[in-house]
Amino acid sequence: MGKDVDSSVVKIKADAYYKMILHVFRFGNKARNHSQNIEVMGVLIGHLEEGEDKQFKNVIIEDAVPISHGSSVEVEFSINDYIFFEKANSMYLEKNWFMVGWYHSHPDLFQHKIFFSPTDTIVKIQTMTVIIPK
Repeated sequence: MGKDVDSSVVKIKADAYYKMILHVFRFGNKARNHSQNIEVMGVLIGHLEEGEDKQFKNVIIEDAVPISHGSSVEVEFSINDYIFFEKANSMYLEKNWFMVGWYHSHPDLFQHKIFFSPTDTIVKIQTMTVIIPK
């Protein structure tokens, strides 16, 4: 059986990666009391890069914007977070950047399996409907 191979990539710029890591480790790390570790989330700002065929191919993440902090168990977007998404998007319009994704932490990841929770699924559906401009 043959498989389609997609050579698309997601490129995370150093500043965006640094901001995500700083945000995650500020609120969840081994140096903190275990009960004080909390989940965090934010949005990823970037753009699409065209391939040789002029079709959108790669996602370039230029910035990470911290949004909120939850509990030790979960973090959910509030109505105010959705308002902030729009503000974050409008801040980057001049550069033709927009929200290309979101990130969040699981502070106790090594005590649990990696999983995509029901909350993660809802947030993905609510925030990541793809509309690719022509």
